[in-house]
Formats: sequence, structure tokens, C-alpha cells
Amino acid sequence: MHTYRRTLVRLIALTYLGIGPAANAQTLLFSENFDGPTIDSDWTVITNPPHIDIDAGRLRSSENGQVLNSVAAYSGGLRIEADVEKTGIRNHTQWDLAIGLINAAGETALGTVRFDQDEMDAVGTGSHPGAINDPVTIPSLPGISPNKGHVIFTFENSEVNFSFTNTLGETLVAPTKSIPLDGPHRLFINLAAHPDSPRYLDNIRVYGLPVPEPSCFLLVAAAVLAASGRRARF
Repeated sequence: MHTYRRTLVRLIALTYLGIGPAANAQTLLFSENFDGPTIDSDWTVITNPPHIDIDAGRLRSSENGQVLNSVAAYSGGLRIEADVEKTGIRNHTQWDLAIGLINAAGETALGTVRFDQDEMDAVGTGSHPGAINDPVTIPSLPGISPNKGHVIFTFENSEVNFSFTNTLGETLVAPTKSIPLDGPHRLFINLAAHPDSPRYLDNIRVYGLPVPEPSCFLLVAAAVLAASGRRARF
């Protein structure tokens, strides 16, 4: 009985600190695989005229500054995942992909990926995709760098975290940045590209990161106290 009680108390403490199993629960809110022939009604293309379309089941950008927002808006903690690829050899000095959130006032919280600039790949976080802020870099792999991988963006309690893992398993992690952003939020995507060097995006997932309700702790605590008052019978 004492072991059972200690386990429950430990679970309560871990969950309260945000590192227990209940705190890791996330709910899939939205997914996009770009399976249709055109960009569907879940998205608003901001750039006019647009140079963004669907190519072989992926979102393709063939010009710089192609912006796409989700129609749906979300509140609370959010996690966004997507696959990104740069093709061709044309580079950009600021970013290849900026992905994150935008609110009704046009304010943003973003993660950015930059490929091959000055023979370096980089990631960053910021409130506007005008530059990569506080970049963390690793050497690129000239000639064989995949320029392809998976990004993860999280926004929770006004803190932005962002990472990119390429297909070789190398991971870049941007510094955590505090960016207050009133909700609700729409998904924001900005792709840089050239006609002979497009960028691709696919397999977008948006997850909700729920905060455990205090009432849950009270219920579990009550159960622990009730259990501790009973005698174990074998």
C-alpha cells in the first residue's frame, strides 16, 4: 500500500511540473498531406500572385516569400510538425522555411530553417521572419547535404522552441525564446524559393498541448488520502 501511495504522489508531482505522462498527452488538431490536385479550402494563400502549388503530393514553392495561413485558428499550447526539403542549388540569405503562428493582429511566433548559406545550415526562432535570430549552426555537407528533414515547432506559455532534424539524423535546436502572442492563432508558413530551386513542405501536423486541470490533482490527491487510510488486506 505504501508503494502504491508513493507512486501516486510521484505521478502527481511529475504532472504538476509538466514532465509526467499526463503532461505529455497531446491531441491531433489538424493534419495535411497535400493529397489533392490543388491547395484546399483549409488554407488561405496570402501571396498575390501566388507561386505555390501541389506537386506530386507535396506543397511546392517556386518563388520567394510564398505565404500560406490556415483557415482554422487554435488556442493554448501547440506543437507543429512538418517535413521540408530544398531542391536545386539556389540559396537565400535569411531562411528557406519560416513556420509557426500568427494572430489576428498579424503578430507572429516562428521557427526558421536556412540551408547552405556560407556552407552552414541554421535554425532560429523569432517574432518575424525577417532574419534568423540567435542562430545555432552546424556545418552543411557540400555536395551530399540532404537539405531535407523534419521540423518541430512548439508554442506553450509564450515560449517558442524549434528544431530541425535532417535525413542523416543531425539535429539543430534553436534557443528557446519568449514571444508573448495573444490568441487564437493560425498556422503561418513562409517558403523562400527560386523557379529552378523550389522548396517543398509536406506531412503537416498540429497538436494541442493541454495543461492538466488543477481539479485533476485534487481528485488524485483525494484518492491517495483515501487509500492511505485503509489497511491493506491480503
